[in-house]
Amino acid sequence: MVSKITIAEQAQVEIQNALDYYKEISTELSDDLIVKFRLAAAEITSHPKLYPCIRGQYRKINLERFPYKIVFRLKGHELHIIAFSHHKQRPNYWRKR
Repeated sequence: MVSKITIAEQAQVEIQNALDYYKEISTELSDDLIVKFRLAAAEITSHPKLYPCIRGQYRKINLERFPYKIVFRLKGHELHIIAFSHHKQRPNYWRKR
């Protein structure tokens, strides 16, 4: 079980950029993106080892409806969100984090 979640500063910026983009299209879309992010975060908090490793210690979960994934890693009981990555833009850019 995860006892602490941290979100990297770069991931926070990526989340905000995605929200801004969808808000320009529709407030409902940006609201739904927040909901899908929270659902995914709750899932990885409950069952972090359920999600596939994509590079060494990094794991991912894809968001429903949106072309984004949350890239995270576990350190003991702490979960670190490394990136909020679009499926088609700059794949694997987050590896240097």
